[in-house]
Amino acid sequence: MTNMIETFIIYLSGMNIFYRALWISIIFILVGLVISLCCHLANGITFRIIQIIAGANTASLILNYLTYPGVVHHELSHALLAFLTGAKVKRIVLHRQGNSLGHVEYCTTGLAIRSNFQKTMTSLAPVYVGVITLSILNHFRSQSIMWAGVVIIYLMICIFYHMSLSRVDLRTAAKGIPAGFVAIYVIVLLVLGVCHIYAEATGTDITASVMATIRNTFNSVGEIPHL
Repeated sequence: MTNMIETFIIYLSGMNIFYRALWISIIFILVGLVISLCCHLANGITFRIIQIIAGANTASLILNYLTYPGVVHHELSHALLAFLTGAKVKRIVLHRQGNSLGHVEYCTTGLAIRSNFQKTMTSLAPVYVGVITLSILNHFRSQSIMWAGVVIIYLMICIFYHMSLSRVDLRTAAKGIPAGFVAIYVIVLLVLGVCHIYAEATGTDITASVMATIRNTFNSVGEIPHL
């Protein structure tokens, strides 16, 4: 898997910067959707297994309430990305209302491209913030004593379970992606431009640095225990 990613990065590094930014923007969105789908499938399988063993009510109790820290992380992820992209967060609800375990109310700002960028990033936030949080927690888990490690693993399970996107999240993302993609592309293009200028000025091999980061990330993920 690592070799495939490294080969693709080398392939990207040989592209024109505009095509490279296009590919990275596409992959950025697709990876978020794929991770959400994987979490959703894992959730469905887990729910089904517990339902067969202990019944639907018990499965719902375990996966919706005993994993409550994941609900908090999910909703705060929405709020964080809404705030960082310039939207106005009006309300954060961290308790059940109807069929929802929680929700965030926000208002987009600016012109259509900016507004749709806010919708896209806010809707996909639980996935991207979840990946970052899991990486940080796994780093601390590997250095913690046993009881703390157990708590961290519990939090990681909660966060992973609630990284999947709701239907509302997916609908909002779908509305925002067409125009929001333009904003993502521009941001990626600017980042690549800055990296190129930095690499030229310092003689740094950005491609090698990225591949080293990927290797370290996959090595870290490999340390996560099978649960």
